[in-house]
Amino acid sequence: MPSRELQLIVNADDFGQSDDTVEATIECFEAGALTSASVIPGMPATERAVEFARAHAELGFGVHLTLCAEPLWRPVS
Repeated sequence: MPSRELQLIVNADDFGQSDDTVEATIECFEAGALTSASVIPGMPATERAVEFARAHAELGFGVHLTLCAEPLWRPVS
């Protein structure tokens, strides 16, 4: 029977939502607890999250699309 290799992906959501989420996500990356993070556009700390992502191309990053219209969670477009 062929061996099967499993891979666990641990993704942090809402990377950029606040300074606290950015700090916690960076700490988790540094501890080796995360595989990737989803950057959320248009939030108070998005710029910090993007700066970190650009400086760490070896890590995995995606985008968290926001399609709702609450005051804080406003669509980007």
